[in-house]
Parts: sequence; structure tokens; C-alpha cells
Amino acid sequence: MGIIIGVIVILLPIILIAAGYYKDYKRNPAYFKSGIKVILILMGLFVISSLAYKIMDNTGSLRKPGPEYNSWRAEKGIPLIEGGWGKRVLREDSHIKYFAPEGEEGVGHYAKEIILTGFGEEREVDYFGRDSLGNEYRSIYTYDEDRLEFIIGDSVYSREVFYKVVNRTESR
Repeated sequence: MGIIIGVIVILLPIILIAAGYYKDYKRNPAYFKSGIKVILILMGLFVISSLAYKIMDNTGSLRKPGPEYNSWRAEKGIPLIEGGWGKRVLREDSHIKYFAPEGEEGVGHYAKEIILTGFGEEREVDYFGRDSLGNEYRSIYTYDEDRLEFIIGDSVYSREVFYKVVNRTESR
């Protein structure tokens, strides 16, 4: 995909310049030269922004998608990626899901989604099951706000209340 975009980025300006040369250069050479400058400036901005995106995506200091960052998660109080969990990349490294082994889904902490952006993670969502009314138990850690919320259904609860409810539900 990246190669196709690269070829288009290179060929499109060449085609535009050739068409411009054919039509405009004969009529007004000064206007044509200013148009080339604009095209070159836009191409330069595109290349610089693409490189900046790649650099930030590969070296972003917030990038903590795997279980190797569980000690960092423990310090923040974020639920950990459990041992033996599977991993599924849902959208080209921008959405990663870790999940419990088959047979353990929906019991206790059974899944974690990490939603990424080009500048590090946006958030981590952990799933803990549902109650008999269908209310989903989950926690959401938002990276840019450094905020951890514990949610049952549509309501936000403290960590203590959340885990009391989750543990009571699991014991049934």
C-alpha cells in the first residue's frame, strides 16, 4: 500500500507539470514557474509530515501496547495483560486486542483493547463480563488525560466499588 501511494505521489506532480508545460508555459513562463514552486512546496510538506508521522509512530514515548509494559500498568492501576492471552491485530497496528484463552471468555478480566494513534496510544479498554441485566463491566484508561475510569453499564464507579461488584458477580 505504501509503495502505491509513493508512486502516486511521485507520478502525479510529474504529470501535472507536463500538462502545465504543454498548456501554460507557452503562454506565460513566469506563471508556470511559480506554479512549479507551489507544487514542490506542497510535496515537501507532504514528505515532511509523512516522515514525522512515521517517527512518532515508531518511537512515541507513550507506546506501551504489549505485556512487556505490565509493570508500568501496575504502577498506574491499569488492569494487566494476563499470561497466556492471545493477541489479535484488528487494524494495521492501530487497534490491538488481547483476549483470554477459549473457555475463559466473559469470566473475570477476559479482554483488553488497545486503540492506538500515530502519536502513541489513545486508550486501553479492559472487559470484565456482564451482569444478569446485561450491563457490561469495563475499565478505560485514557493516555493523554492519564485517567482511569471503572464503568458498569453507563455509570462510572470508584475502583473499590467496581471490583466489589465484579467479584460478587463472578462468585455467582
